[in-house]
Amino acid sequence: MNKTSKKYWIINSLALIWNFIGVYQYLVQVYLSDLDKMRLAPELQNYYLHLPAWVTGSYAMAVFGGSAGCIALLLRSSWSINFLGCSLLGVLLQHYYNFFIQSDLNLSLDLIWMPVIILMISISLLCTSFYYKKTAIIF
Repeated sequence: MNKTSKKYWIINSLALIWNFIGVYQYLVQVYLSDLDKMRLAPELQNYYLHLPAWVTGSYAMAVFGGSAGCIALLLRSSWSINFLGCSLLGVLLQHYYNFFIQSDLNLSLDLIWMPVIILMISISLLCTSFYYKKTAIIF
């Protein structure tokens, strides 16, 4: 068994916190009351009104898969590759809808930076889990 560095534990703990923030945001969106939705800007109201179930499911797959993957990384399990792969698939499906299908929100530059960061982190986590498997840090 390889001895892992403190950097491994710190980075993967931060990744887990990042994914827990995503879980929180998902739960806030899913349990948004009708009264709260009425307080949103009209374009956001239309976005939530027309949001297909598969996009919400993709969001859940992204955040819960990412959280499970980071927990698996902390447990040094190669299952992290499967979970983080599912998470990346969820991110890609959700971004596909938001950028190419939906027409309720006008995605300006100030709205695009966060999806780009999310995609970069998802890809990075999956690639590092492959690296950890190759170098026998996870089993």
